[in-house]
Amino acid sequence: MPVGLTASLTRSIVDFQAGTIAQKLNVVMEDIDDLAFMLAGMLDADLVGLGYDDEEILALRTAVNEMEQLKKIYQGIEALPTAKDFRTFIRRIWGTGFAGS
Repeated sequence: MPVGLTASLTRSIVDFQAGTIAQKLNVVMEDIDDLAFMLAGMLDADLVGLGYDDEEILALRTAVNEMEQLKKIYQGIEALPTAKDFRTFIRRIWGTGFAGS
C-alpha cells in the first residue's frame, strides 16, 4: 500500500497544482509591472519621506529592476546570457525573515 505525500496522487491533483502555479506566476509578473511603474514615478526623496534610508532605497530599486529583468525573460523579451540568481536582492526585501530557497 503506498504511503507518503504521493499516496493519493491523481491526474486531477497534478493538473490543478500545475494550473494554479501557472496562474499565480502570471499574476506575479503583472504585479511586477505595477510595482515598477509606481516606483519609477517616485523620487528618492519620496521614499525617504516614507521612512527609507539610502541603502534601503538602493536595495528596493535594485530588487525591482531584477524582478523586471526576470519578467522580461519570462515574456521572451530578453534573453539571459549567463546564469543568475535573481533571489540575491529580492531576498533583501522579502520582509518576512524567510531566507530559504
